[in-house]
Amino acid sequence: DLLFRGKRMDIQARQARIGEARLVNVRAQIADLIDSARVLQVTGEAAGDTSAFLGFIAQSPVSRMIDGYTEGMQAQGQGKLGLRLTLPLSAINKSKVSGSYQFINNRLMPDAAMPPLENVNGRLEFTESSIRVPNATAVFLGGPLTVSAGSRRDAAVSIQFNGRINADAVRRTGGVEWIRHLRGTTDWRGSLTLRQKRVDIVVDSSLQGLAVSLPAPFMKTAGETLPLRVERRSSGPQQERIAVTVGSMFNAVLHRRNSAQGSVVERGAIRFGEGAVPDPENAGIAVSGAMKSLDIDDWLALLGSGGGGAPGS
Repeated sequence: DLLFRGKRMDIQARQARIGEARLVNVRAQIADLIDSARVLQVTGEAAGDTSAFLGFIAQSPVSRMIDGYTEGMQAQGQGKLGLRLTLPLSAINKSKVSGSYQFINNRLMPDAAMPPLENVNGRLEFTESSIRVPNATAVFLGGPLTVSAGSRRDAAVSIQFNGRINADAVRRTGGVEWIRHLRGTTDWRGSLTLRQKRVDIVVDSSLQGLAVSLPAPFMKTAGETLPLRVERRSSGPQQERIAVTVGSMFNAVLHRRNSAQGSVVERGAIRFGEGAVPDPENAGIAVSGAMKSLDIDDWLALLGSGGGGAPGS
């Protein structure tokens, strides 16, 4: 429907399409047709597959803000989109966009190497220059997860996680053999920062509630705490620095290069016992430190069963 009222123009359409996203209840208006700085305002709603919304993100300014992070992401489930466009007809490059998307019991697969997020519920708010996730919930690795996110002044996007993992769910994902030596659940928290095509990840956990039956010195009961911290930070194109700290008994820093053929650790330093591990400068892996006890026989048996790769790896 097209309606003119004095200087005002209103358009109401039952549906429209932006990329793969189909909008309903679409309203468009120009408040003053005579004004040389005419502005077209468009609002609309959509309800449908989240996969279509991911396609909308890929074609919007939001994709640039998150460095194309959703490219390759897969989704199953439905959601609701609310959208508002402000289009200055004489300066279309100054257009504004704002809206929100409500995830409703979705299943998200951010990456082929990452377990899926189940039962995702939450709201993503966005403009042409910012994004915000107030408080989303999901199930990850068998436990509850809360997610909040927002853009920062330095043009980075920060995502915060708080959750609990279940060792049984972790084992079902497959992976290395030593995972079968974990029992119970434990809380964890993490952060993910997106900045200029780089992704930095930090994960912390006390491991309380998780029983570990690995050989000494890494065995622990469920009631004991053993602070774990894992950091993965971009250090250059296709390069990353990985740091792992396990209580006061283990520290490691690894520099890894990634390529289409795989990932290679170019240099690293590992320290057993107390003390900081130096950042490695030379190729290869340097090992240092001291431990009160080390069960060589049990470790060799674990490694021989496939728990840590081929002997000598």
